[in-house]
Amino acid sequence: MRKRAQRKAVPIIDEPKYIVQKTRMGRKPSVVKKKWWVAISLVCIFMLVLFLNTYFNITSGDSFNPEGEGLDKYYLSGPDPYYNMRLVDETLYGENAGKYPFYSDLDPLLNYPLGRSGSRAPLFNMLAIGFSRLLTPFMDEIDAVGYSMQFIPALFGALLIIPVYLIGKTLFGKKEGLLAALLIAFIPIHLSSGHGSAYTLFDHDSFNLFLFFATFYFIIKSIKVKDTKKSIVYALLGGIPLAALSMTWVEAQFLYVVIAVYAIVQMIMDIFTSKIELRVARSASIVLFTGYLVSLPVQMAKWDVIFRPDIPFYLCIGVTAFGIAYYFFGRKKIPWTLSLPAVLCLGGGGLAFLYIIKDISTSVPFLSSLTKISNILYGTGIYGKKVSMTIAEAGTYSISRTVMSFGPALYWIAIIGLVFLCFGRSSFDIYIFL
Repeated sequence: MRKRAQRKAVPIIDEPKYIVQKTRMGRKPSVVKKKWWVAISLVCIFMLVLFLNTYFNITSGDSFNPEGEGLDKYYLSGPDPYYNMRLVDETLYGENAGKYPFYSDLDPLLNYPLGRSGSRAPLFNMLAIGFSRLLTPFMDEIDAVGYSMQFIPALFGALLIIPVYLIGKTLFGKKEGLLAALLIAFIPIHLSSGHGSAYTLFDHDSFNLFLFFATFYFIIKSIKVKDTKKSIVYALLGGIPLAALSMTWVEAQFLYVVIAVYAIVQMIMDIFTSKIELRVARSASIVLFTGYLVSLPVQMAKWDVIFRPDIPFYLCIGVTAFGIAYYFFGRKKIPWTLSLPAVLCLGGGGLAFLYIIKDISTSVPFLSSLTKISNILYGTGIYGKKVSMTIAEAGTYSISRTVMSFGPALYWIAIIGLVFLCFGRSSFDIYIFL
């Protein structure tokens, strides 16, 4: 009896470093290694942005004062960078060296002669000090700190291309991500503005942008990925840059508001279309709570009480509560004709409550943050006081100035891209075989 021939198992190739490539005749596919052109392109774009926001300021000779002593040898751009320099100087060489100053205590040079807290969270300035330690083997400590303060905003301005590329790659593709990263090098407001990433602009704006886009990237990945464990991991990672922003910028609550508004609007749209997706509520809640809890010890350092509910805290609770109701509507299959009116009634009740408490004194710790939200909605807003109106952030940009800040071509390309993203890609894909 003839033995049956045993079939050999054919190994399945499932390596991400291999891609299928068509031959010129378009008949037989072949397997080739993925090229390194993406990594090389990102490095080139990074160097281009770094060159544009550093070279001209360095070669101008206006960033260095040869007659100065100590940190006074290094010129910076604008009042905020010089105040950051003061904080770095006091941290390293002040009377209480080794302690970050004027965060919870008063700075005698602010609101002179009464004094006032600078409220500058420590992370960005500590990054400058940490980066200077990489330079101390090659130069004097003072020079290392000075060059670090001048260079670190330009560094984060160039690193911005990484999360921008990742977002473009996730939503569209690698080539689209590279194009988006390349366009950063052509945005005037990012390269040379007082709120950009120019060399000597020792302020947290470029670092904030990097954290913004890193948070957005992880939120997008958390919502798009199907696996629950991976979705939770991405959401946790998204909370880290959000926490870093809270430890850097006094108005970091802005990003909490953006995430909360997106999550609630998305959930309302899902209820209306009867497409309940738990990932939206879960990802937003995890990102918000992670960012809040990780940064809470730094926030508590400036409070005069053990715990003070602030705007991010209420946003975390609100998004989570709405997410629970959102999940309940989907689980019970309640039609939108009943669920949406219930949501609108709850929202109207919340707005009415905020209106009622708008005149309550901010001295009540538990309601002070809610009073701030009420003043934004029904009162003077963020920059309603006369003193606030003297700063640049209080001035509104005209549409022409806004367009020219980004460049007339790039501005309208971005608007078109936003519309394209909202309505989805076309029904056919263009495949380019490398």
